[in-house]
Amino acid sequence: MGRQEEAAPDFLENGKRWDGYRPVEYPVLEALCRAIDENRHQLFVASFGNIGRYIGERNAAKIQILKETENEVVLKLTHSLDPGIFDMPLTLKMTLESTAEISRVVQDVKTVDVITRGREWIFDVVPNGGVVTIRID
Repeated sequence: MGRQEEAAPDFLENGKRWDGYRPVEYPVLEALCRAIDENRHQLFVASFGNIGRYIGERNAAKIQILKETENEVVLKLTHSLDPGIFDMPLTLKMTLESTAEISRVVQDVKTVDVITRGREWIFDVVPNGGVVTIRID
């Protein structure tokens, strides 16, 4: 909180308060909300506890490539943390240099949703949740 004697001389004349509070004007707030919405795919919104667990799990995770061919990649994502606490899916991103595309991602026997952005394929897999098979066409 500021002090009145530290405020600029014309501070009050310009419709501002000496304590530094000024509500955000609607056009500014609307522009901010639009910018957030346009970049929604880059945001991770969760509770503080879940973000902490995600970061801990991500830092402890290890990827082991079990098989790699022109049409398929088989991998295992694991960590040694307590699975009762650290069970959040982790986001993996693959970039293919050729014109190939990922047609299907399966973890254990469950098909995983894949998001495509240009040459990037993004999908979530659960560590210690079974083998992940990535089919490339």
